[in-house]
Amino acid sequence: MSHYVCPYCSLRYQINIKAKNGIPICGQCGDPLIKKSILDPKRGLSLILVAGFIIPLISFILSYITNQIEQSPKNETSSIATTINQ
Repeated sequence: MSHYVCPYCSLRYQINIKAKNGIPICGQCGDPLIKKSILDPKRGLSLILVAGFIIPLISFILSYITNQIEQSPKNETSSIATTINQ
Protein backbone atom coordinates (compact mmCIF):
# COMPACT_ATOMS: atom_id res chain seq x y z
CA MET A 1 0.00 0.00 0.00
CA SER A 2 1.20 3.49 -0.70
CA HIS A 3 0.01 7.04 -0.80
CA TYR A 4 1.17 10.28 -2.38
CA VAL A 5 2.78 13.10 -0.39
CA CYS A 6 4.15 16.50 -1.24
CA PRO A 7 7.78 16.87 -0.12
CA TYR A 8 7.40 20.62 0.43
CA CYS A 9 4.01 21.06 2.10
CA SER A 10 2.88 20.06 5.58
CA LEU A 11 1.38 16.57 5.93
CA ARG A 12 -1.65 18.02 7.74
CA TYR A 13 -2.82 20.23 4.90
CA GLN A 14 -2.29 18.14 1.79
CA ILE A 15 -4.70 18.48 -1.10
CA ASN A 16 -4.20 15.94 -3.87
CA ILE A 17 -5.29 16.91 -7.38
CA LYS A 18 -4.74 14.97 -10.59
CA ALA A 19 -3.44 16.94 -13.53
CA LYS A 20 -4.86 16.59 -17.03
CA ASN A 21 -2.18 14.02 -17.87
CA GLY A 22 -3.07 11.89 -14.79
CA ILE A 23 -0.06 12.76 -12.62
CA PRO A 24 -1.05 13.68 -9.03
CA ILE A 25 0.02 17.18 -8.03
CA CYS A 26 -0.20 19.16 -4.79
CA GLY A 27 -3.19 21.47 -4.57
CA GLN A 28 -1.25 24.08 -2.59
CA CYS A 29 2.09 24.45 -4.35
CA GLY A 30 1.49 22.62 -7.65
CA ASP A 31 4.52 20.33 -7.42
CA PRO A 32 4.20 16.67 -8.38
CA LEU A 33 3.52 14.30 -5.49
CA ILE A 34 5.91 11.53 -4.46
CA LYS A 35 4.67 7.99 -3.92
CA LYS A 36 5.52 6.86 -0.39
CA SER A 37 4.78 3.54 1.30
CA ILE A 38 2.64 3.59 4.44
CA LEU A 39 4.84 1.16 6.41
CA ASP A 40 8.53 1.81 5.80
CA PRO A 41 11.23 -0.32 7.53
CA LYS A 42 11.93 2.22 10.27
CA ARG A 43 8.25 2.52 11.18
CA GLY A 44 7.82 -1.28 11.12
CA LEU A 45 10.81 -1.82 13.43
CA SER A 46 9.59 0.81 15.86
CA LEU A 47 6.13 -0.78 15.88
CA ILE A 48 7.66 -4.16 16.77
CA LEU A 49 9.77 -2.61 19.56
CA VAL A 50 6.83 -0.73 21.05
CA ALA A 51 4.70 -3.88 20.97
CA GLY A 52 7.54 -5.75 22.70
CA PHE A 53 7.32 -3.36 25.64
CA ILE A 54 3.56 -2.78 25.75
CA ILE A 55 2.29 -6.39 25.49
CA PRO A 56 4.12 -7.64 28.64
CA LEU A 57 2.95 -4.55 30.55
CA ILE A 58 -0.68 -5.15 29.60
CA SER A 59 -0.45 -8.85 30.45
CA PHE A 60 1.09 -8.01 33.85
CA ILE A 61 -1.70 -5.54 34.63
CA LEU A 62 -4.42 -8.01 33.58
CA SER A 63 -2.91 -10.83 35.66
CA TYR A 64 -2.64 -8.50 38.66
CA ILE A 65 -6.30 -7.50 38.33
CA THR A 66 -7.46 -11.11 38.02
CA ASN A 67 -5.40 -12.10 41.09
CA GLN A 68 -6.94 -9.25 43.09
CA ILE A 69 -10.44 -10.35 42.08
CA GLU A 70 -9.74 -13.96 43.09
CA GLN A 71 -8.23 -13.00 46.46
CA SER A 72 -10.96 -10.56 47.48
CA PRO A 73 -13.20 -11.88 50.30
CA LYS A 74 -16.63 -13.02 49.20
CA ASN A 75 -18.49 -11.57 52.19
CA GLU A 76 -16.78 -8.36 53.24
CA THR A 77 -19.10 -7.58 56.17
CA SER A 78 -18.34 -10.88 57.96
CA SER A 79 -14.59 -10.35 57.62
CA ILE A 80 -14.89 -6.84 59.05
CA ALA A 81 -17.01 -8.11 61.94
CA THR A 82 -14.47 -10.81 62.83
CA THR A 83 -11.62 -8.31 62.90
CA ILE A 84 -13.61 -5.94 65.18
CA ASN A 85 -14.56 -8.74 67.60
CA GLN A 86 -10.98 -9.86 68.06
